[in-house]
Amino acid sequence: MKLGYFIFAVFVIGPACAQWEEFIGQVATKVMGLWKDEQVEFLGHRCDYSMSPGFYRWQLYYKTKVMCPGWTTIIGRAKTKSPSGSLEHATKDFVNKALKAGLVTEEQVKEFIRA
Repeated sequence: MKLGYFIFAVFVIGPACAQWEEFIGQVATKVMGLWKDEQVEFLGHRCDYSMSPGFYRWQLYYKTKVMCPGWTTIIGRAKTKSPSGSLEHATKDFVNKALKAGLVTEEQVKEFIRA
């Protein structure tokens, strides 16, 4: 009888575990893709942005920070439900803070947007 359980486990549960491992690998790849750390150029300065997912009240949100470490200590921040929206709002926050600090002018920003 015990041999029957072993054979059952090998032929039935074995392939299911292999499928489960493949599924877990795919899920892990998708989840790891939610984090981003990249560089962009803004008005001749190297700027970084980092995006990370998080849960708030059981809903997925994306927190994004935009900063230009070699130029200023200003950090643009945003938290939205969409990754592209979070990056857009964090960039707007950074630009508004840079405008208030006098680091950029409206003309420079308009020219950058047109380019």
